[in-house]
Amino acid sequence: MKNLTFLLCAAALCAGFTGCDYDDHWHGRDREKIVEMTILPETGYGAGVMSEVVRDVWQFVDSDSDRVRSFTDIIAEGFDFEYERGYTYTFTAKKVWMANPPSDVSDVKYIFYGPLRKEKSIIENSDVEMTVQVDGRVDYAPRFPAEFNADGSVKIYEALAVYAKYYTRMPSPGSHSWSFMALRQIEGWEYEPGYVHTLKVRKITTAEPYSVRYVLVEELGKQPK
Repeated sequence: MKNLTFLLCAAALCAGFTGCDYDDHWHGRDREKIVEMTILPETGYGAGVMSEVVRDVWQFVDSDSDRVRSFTDIIAEGFDFEYERGYTYTFTAKKVWMANPPSDVSDVKYIFYGPLRKEKSIIENSDVEMTVQVDGRVDYAPRFPAEFNADGSVKIYEALAVYAKYYTRMPSPGSHSWSFMALRQIEGWEYEPGYVHTLKVRKITTAEPYSVRYVLVEELGKQPK
């Protein structure tokens, strides 16, 4: 019964991919599909498997799924355009499910096809309140734009490890989850080591030139770590 359940699940997964070839999948061949990719105007945060330094990473969706993902440990070929936050980038790409991916990376890679369309999508200033938890410090290296020391090495800052609460429809209306951010500062607030701090902050976004600031509204509480 367990074997039958496994086979049914495998068949269902294969059916979910357009042009999925069952024989190719089990004979060590890559599968490919042309998709429409959208790079979002705001970056996320992530660190590679072999690194403890957090960096800004692209967030994207493709026409295969409406789930937002980040370019952490994903191979991208031909993505040689200069990215600016505040803009949305849309283009065609080849999505490849690698039968034998390199270790420590996703088994999916993307190959740029183009043409590239760039559109200013954050065009108005905004000011929103959000609840965050600060859980320590992390090493952080900005990427967009990157910053360098006099000797040419990448600048690394000590940043706050922040988890922002956001609301989702799943599993039920009003439920929430947490997304990670590395913030160099929250204006009007100083971190006290040894505690997890819960804060209400304002995220202030300036459209032109693009910038984001986080300002303390209220400290809601703290708990020993």
